[in-house]
Amino acid sequence: MTLLGIATIHHPAQEQYCAVSDTLLTDSSSPELQATSSFLSRVLNGNSVLGRRLLYGSDWEMVGQAAGGADYARRLTRNVLNLFPGSSMENFRWRNAARFLGLGPADKTRARLARFMESVGADMAVLAAFDPSAPAAS
Repeated sequence: MTLLGIATIHHPAQEQYCAVSDTLLTDSSSPELQATSSFLSRVLNGNSVLGRRLLYGSDWEMVGQAAGGADYARRLTRNVLNLFPGSSMENFRWRNAARFLGLGPADKTRARLARFMESVGADMAVLAAFDPSAPAAS
């Protein structure tokens, strides 16, 4: 499902999500970033459902070893700050992903993870940090 598809045909009963990634990390003056930002701005404008379905996603585990990797989070935040005002930035950065993955207090995935973590003596505070229903940071 494409981002535009979610923005235009979303049905409230369906749990559709869309992840965006690498383009949002380019230099702030790049035409690719400008085009992506313009597109996202148009589809997010007035679409409250999409704001709770769009998330940043990367399966690249080596980001810390790449040139400029230490600036990864700051660059991403800077490049999308105007798209996600206030607490909507938390939705984009982690809350939407936590909802998608089923990490809410009543979700089955969270319960399964909690049982596993308890069985191996893991620190449950790790899981508590990913509660999408927790109050937004101020």
